[in-house]
Order: sequence, then structure tokens, then C-alpha cells
Amino acid sequence: MSDFKRAERVAIEIQRALSDILRTVKDPRVVPLSITHVFVTDDLRLSRVRVVPMGGVGDSHKLLEGLRAASGFLSRKLAKKVRMKYAPRLEFHIDEQLDHAFSLVEQLESLIQEDSEEYSSEDSSQEE
Repeated sequence: MSDFKRAERVAIEIQRALSDILRTVKDPRVVPLSITHVFVTDDLRLSRVRVVPMGGVGDSHKLLEGLRAASGFLSRKLAKKVRMKYAPRLEFHIDEQLDHAFSLVEQLESLIQEDSEEYSSEDSSQEE
């Protein structure tokens, strides 16, 4: 038996299928995006989909509006593609973890830069 729960296996399938289906959405608010994570409840009735605009391009709020407007269409297509008894209700959320990670990296780089400048100024003062 697999270590994965059924909901986790379904989440992986939903992520794959949604990636394909989202290419067919004609709503201009739905810019190219990456699905970063899908969480499916144990009863398989609800899927929480975390997305981020590809390359950080586009308005996140408009993207969410477009995805929410298309959620019925996406849910029907998804049920056919994954062949589930019930079409899961889709909830879309912007994944802010990537923004947070980039912010932390920038802060670390800034601290490293400040530290190296401080270190180099100490070296030059000791040479005199």
C-alpha cells in the first residue's frame, strides 16, 4: 500500500489536469500562471488551489477574479478529465509564500552586502 492518502494522489492528478485545462480559459484576467500546490479534503469535495502569476507578471486580484469566475467551467472539465464521481469545488488562492521567500533572500543579500562593506572598511583602516 502506498504511503500517500487518496486525497494526496487526487491532488497531484488535479494539479496536472488543471495545468492543461487552464490553457483553454479565454478570460483575459487569467494570465499564465503556475499552480504551486493543491490541497484536497479527505472527502474529495473541495480543492484549494494555490497559484502564482508566471514570472510575477499580472495583477493577482484580477487573476483571482478570473479564476473564480471560471471555477464552474474548470470544475466540470476537471471532473471529466480526472473521472471523479463528484466534481470538486475549486477554491483559488494566491500563493504568497514565494513572495515571502524572495523577500527573505533580498534581506539576507542586503545583510551580506552590508557585512562585506563593513569588513572591507575595517581592512582598509587597519592598513593605514
